[in-house]
Amino acid sequence: SSGIIAEYGEILNCFVTGQYRTFSPPLDRPAREKLQAMAILRLSSENTALGYSEIQRVCGCETDREVEALLIRCIQAGSLQCKIDEINRRVFLHQLSTSAYHVQDCGKLLEALQSWANENSSVMEEIRDHVSEATGNLAKAKSEREEFKRNLDSAKASLKKEKPQREVSSSKVRKRLA
Repeated sequence: SSGIIAEYGEILNCFVTGQYRTFSPPLDRPAREKLQAMAILRLSSENTALGYSEIQRVCGCETDREVEALLIRCIQAGSLQCKIDEINRRVFLHQLSTSAYHVQDCGKLLEALQSWANENSSVMEEIRDHVSEATGNLAKAKSEREEFKRNLDSAKASLKKEKPQREVSSSKVRKRLA
């Protein structure tokens, strides 16, 4: 149970703090961009103006263009309204989405993740039981099939042995009747 909490706690920490760059395995592009946007929202909830350097540090953007692209994605998603001052490398925030998570929300989110993990665990256990039962049924059916095949082969062999004797005895009966 503590392993699950640690695993989901690490994911939750990524969402709450925006520190996702050390997360293993590395995130794919859509997940990384979502976490970057959430990090911008978290920063925006603390300040009304942000420097590009702060956004680069928190979001892992390497160039001013990456910062601007990230801000544009946030604006297009409707999570942020701001003015971008490219010359002074600053962003002035006007309005935020209410979907930003704060550290105080961590307990509720962890409970929800734990509940989800428990549900998934019980579903996986049920799937394992069904797979185990199906595997057992398959093994039993294969065994029955092999036994049936052996019995069939034995019956065929027995008929082949009896066939010449039946032919001989039926010819003797025909001779007597003639």
